[in-house]
Parts: sequence; C-alpha cells; structure tokens
Amino acid sequence: MKSKVIFGLALSIALAKSPSAQAWGDLGHQIVGAVAEARMLPETRDFVRGILGIEPVAIAANWPDHVRDDARFSHKDSDFAPFHFSEIPTGFSFTTRLTKNAKDAYSALIGASKILVQGSGATNEEKLIALRYLIHVVGDIHQPLHVGNGFDRGGNECHIKLKPKTKPENLHKLWDTNLVLKLGDTYKNPENGKSPRYYPQFISAMKMKASTKFNAEKLVFETKDDASFSADFSKSLIGWLDQSAKYRETIYPDDLNGNPEAYKMRNYCRWYIDQEKGTLSDTSATSIKDADAKLLPTDYVTKNVPLVESRLIDGGLHLAAVLDAIAIRAKANNANLNLITDEKQDAILKRLLLEMKYHD
Repeated sequence: MKSKVIFGLALSIALAKSPSAQAWGDLGHQIVGAVAEARMLPETRDFVRGILGIEPVAIAANWPDHVRDDARFSHKDSDFAPFHFSEIPTGFSFTTRLTKNAKDAYSALIGASKILVQGSGATNEEKLIALRYLIHVVGDIHQPLHVGNGFDRGGNECHIKLKPKTKPENLHKLWDTNLVLKLGDTYKNPENGKSPRYYPQFISAMKMKASTKFNAEKLVFETKDDASFSADFSKSLIGWLDQSAKYRETIYPDDLNGNPEAYKMRNYCRWYIDQEKGTLSDTSATSIKDADAKLLPTDYVTKNVPLVESRLIDGGLHLAAVLDAIAIRAKANNANLNLITDEKQDAILKRLLLEMKYHD
C-alpha cells in the first residue's frame, strides 16, 4: 500500500518553528509515559510492546526529543520539530484561531493514530516512529507553554528569575524541568529527606501522595469503527489543547487579564511577528539584559507545582485512554498485531540473562 505516502502526510504536517522545543524535560516525559503504562489495559500493554519491544513507554517518550539534532528529522524537507507544538493566540480557541498550521502537534497526533489503527499499510519502522511520537506529543501538549500564544516562542523568549541573585532563565525551561524537580521536593522521603529524581520514584510517590488523581477514572473513546474513534479523538484533543492554552495564560508572572495584546506589555519577553522566519517586531527588544529579567513572585513555585503535578498525571491518563482505544481498533482491523504478553516478555528477559552471563 501507500505506506510511505501515508506516513509522510501523517507525520509531516506542522506549525511555525520554535527553538528550544522540549516540552517537559526527559523526566517529565518519562513520568507521563510511566503513568500511562501503569494505567493502560493489560491488552493495550501487550499491543504497545508488540511495536516497541520491551522498551518501557517512559523511555520511548523521550525518543522524539533525542532525534531532533539528527539530520533525518531536521532537514528542511523532513522537519519534525513543529510536531511538538500548537498555537492558540490569546483570546482565541483552537477552532476560532485565525491562522491554522497544517503541521503541528494536533496534526501529528491525528496522523500517528491513523497509522497505528490501520496498521496494515505501514511498515514496522513507521509504526514504531508513529507510536513514539504519539506518546511524546500527548505529553508535550499538557505542558501549557507548548500551546503557544504565537509571539514569544512558547515562553522561550521570556526571561525570569526565581530569586533576586540567581542567574536568569527562560520561562519555558522553568516549566520543562525545574518545576518538575520542585514537584519532586514535595514528595521528599520523610525518613531520609531525599527527593525522587528518577521516574519510578515519582510514580511510587504519586500513587501514595496523589492517589486520587493517579487513580482517576479514564476517558473511554468511541471505538465502534475507525471513523467514530477518529472523530472522538479529534474532539478530545482539541479540548486538551484549549485547556492548556487557558492554563498558559495563568502562568506568566503578571496579570494582564487575557488581553490579546499582552505580549507587547511584557518587557521581559521578546516577541515576534513571524516566529517561523524569526522576524522580530519593530517594538521588541533585540536583546534582553539580565537586569530586565522578571523576578517571579515569592509564591510562584508553591502556586504552580500542583498544576505541574496535574498536567503530568492528566497527560499520562489521556495517553493511556488513547492507546487503549487504538489497541481496540487495531485488533478489529487485524493490523499485523505482534502482541508481547507479560509471559512472553519474561521469557525474553530470562533468555537474555542466560545468554549474557559470564562464560569461562
């Protein structure tokens, strides 16, 4: 079949480029993937392993960020970078925005889901890449600054400080990594005073300290046929994007009441009239000095860490629900399934251990 064409259309559709594109750092993406793996149905886990092998979902979640410097994924004719973002300008929703990008996070997720559901028209390599992008990008869109306002490159151009004498950083990086680590500090082990730093430790802490969120009822997508699933997924996806855009408006360190021109009032942010071409506005500072960085309110971290926790867990639950539905439709389509059950995984690992032992 036309697998190459299908894949190219599905995973090459995209938004204006933004630099420094990681949404959630490695740890955040791993947490989203691990939440999903813990909450997906057993048969979904078998389906996912049939594509990934026994690679954990948490590890697959980081792959799309790690290949961004590989020329095969960054050449101008095959640039995958735009799949990590969508744009919803302040004052608009996903459906009312004036500029609709043909290549963005929304298009990547819709396209990747079709590849996995229909399966028979795609090679194993294409399904592997599609699944990794689906896992990753669902996590991306739950980081509020990955649904950008269209002007400051998802907060990458906004310079902030947590404390007066600290080195400035950008708002996007704060949300990608630093606030995830701050969340870990709230999970500190009372016996040894240590904070979790690896995703299995976060998952264990979440199960205990955020059990209501972690064990919340999952969405159930319509799965009677491919068309009904696609429509239901699209509707939910738009809702998740709109929700992230609303959260985005609350996490800038100023209160501009959703003013569509707010970006012009933030003198700690550069803003662009064309992000793709890198064209700065005439009134935007070409450089921002350390002294111009915005000092965050003293309660900024404590106020926003609960939101970080919610977005990570919600991302994992939504990912689990999507993968559950995809596995159901793929089975209905008999999409060249190669299921790896727990028993088969255990057998693979035992054989590896046996063969890799030291032999004199």
